[in-house]
Amino acid sequence: MTQQLSNEKGELETLVRRNDAIKPEVERFRQREVNAHKLRLCNLKKPWLEYDNARNHYLQVKEQRVVLKKEKEAYEKDNEPLIKQIEYVF
Repeated sequence: MTQQLSNEKGELETLVRRNDAIKPEVERFRQREVNAHKLRLCNLKKPWLEYDNARNHYLQVKEQRVVLKKEKEAYEKDNEPLIKQIEYVF
């Protein structure tokens, strides 16, 4: 009985040492899984971010187009008499 108890204590100590030895590996594995999950999320978000950037660029260009169109119309209105004179000459 005491021999069996001694053997089991020895086995327990061996298992505890092994467990302590692999704790850093387990922690690295868990951290790697967390990082892999974050990477998957980033890869899923990437197309949405690209779309959002393209949409914002489109809206900026659209606004610039509106402003330039108004400027063009204002220039044409200001130069209308000159244009009529040129058309009259030719």
